[in-house]
Amino acid sequence: MAAAVLYFLTELLPKRGSKDFDLFLMALCESEQRHVAERLNKWLSDDCSEDAGTFERLQHELRTHYNDKLQFVYTMPWLPTEGFSLKETFVQRRLRLTSGGRKGNEVKMDEILASVGEGRNKRILVEGQPAQGKSTLCQALAFAWSQPDEATENIKSFDLLILLHAGDLRGQDSVGEAIKTHLLPIDCGIPLRQLEKLLQEKNVLLIIDAFDEASTENEMLHQLIEGKRLKHKTLLVTSRPNFLENKQQHFESRFTVEGYNKEEQLEHVKRYAEHQRIDPKPFISMLKEESIIDLCSNPLNLTLLCLLREEDTQLMITRTALYTSIHRIIKQKAAKRLKLIEAEVEESLLRPLYQFAFEAHQKNETVVREKDSKKVKNFQRICQVGYLTNEVIISRLQKEVRFQFTHKTFVEFLTAKHIAEMDREERLNWMQHLRYANCQIWNGLATHDDFNVKQNEPILGFIFGLLEEESAELAEIASL
Repeated sequence: MAAAVLYFLTELLPKRGSKDFDLFLMALCESEQRHVAERLNKWLSDDCSEDAGTFERLQHELRTHYNDKLQFVYTMPWLPTEGFSLKETFVQRRLRLTSGGRKGNEVKMDEILASVGEGRNKRILVEGQPAQGKSTLCQALAFAWSQPDEATENIKSFDLLILLHAGDLRGQDSVGEAIKTHLLPIDCGIPLRQLEKLLQEKNVLLIIDAFDEASTENEMLHQLIEGKRLKHKTLLVTSRPNFLENKQQHFESRFTVEGYNKEEQLEHVKRYAEHQRIDPKPFISMLKEESIIDLCSNPLNLTLLCLLREEDTQLMITRTALYTSIHRIIKQKAAKRLKLIEAEVEESLLRPLYQFAFEAHQKNETVVREKDSKKVKNFQRICQVGYLTNEVIISRLQKEVRFQFTHKTFVEFLTAKHIAEMDREERLNWMQHLRYANCQIWNGLATHDDFNVKQNEPILGFIFGLLEEESAELAEIASL
């Protein structure tokens, strides 16, 4: 009984917020139990005062977690357990200021943390095109903080660094609750109220990755950006472009991740070859081929090009052709591994996967939930193809089993595959729905059409590439 009361007072009630807790104390006073309210308030104040080791324990747990979980970058969808060492392969990224008096200036990765002055609303926005390395940048910052002897002064200046995916905030009542759920072991022994107190008192860097993947039904995410929560803490948010147009005013500093220049491309392929322990010359010569110049400025695309060159296959000149080639290799390797012919892999494993990707895209997610996975009897074999993994990034404690796609760009490609295989009428209906999904109807006419080509450009680009031989239908789609 005593344990249940303690849990209610120190864990359950605080999740409702300080206002509800104060109302609870007021109710005790009004019911002639003022002495209980006073003792309870004093007891909880004493209990929540930072003991000598609470902060150090929290710092240690976070650093251990980042060191364990973030030291590898996972790029190859057919080998979701084989990663590239972050230390050995990460190429320092350049960012360009898109706001303020220094607009247009280039800065290094950790310099973005020194861009916000003291006492200001410390909100930093980092935008970048698909697969340009926004998540890897967040990963590199958190991993650097976990190595205090090697970190720069800008990163070391923070007492605590909290790295969360935007989706981790959904359904949570506080940032502290999200931290306990996704970053700390269940038996760490740090009460929620102490954790919330440390967030208020310490110098904290809160990194929220992938706003564009989880901006809907996410009140806490918007409250953090608008400064309604943790206003005086440094908040860094990443997103694809055009998803935060109506919230630009909340950010003190805004940056965009620059694509690789020639030197960075060369550094990338050299590090790739060194990690694979192979001769870098074929990859260096690859960079000189004019047909792929436009693809090489993107880190993920360049890694995939290296993989294709390593497989000794012909390089492709468009983004759709590149991902189609990678998809073909994945299918070939899955067929060999699962002892199936490629047609069987396509019919029984990949087509259901296209459907899963399409449904995830409709929800703006990159996961398949357990309840959805049960709709297909051979789902475990689908996972063995290589596009899905049940290890959710940066999470130790999950409320449900989820299967993560390796990258949002692959979700978009597989979604496009599903749409390309629809019959013509169904595909046009989908396009029409996309065109008017956010409009309002007035006197029978559509108004306030919020269709944003740039937000939907990746998947539309894949669809047009996959249907390039259907010129009449492409013309009809383009006219919608």
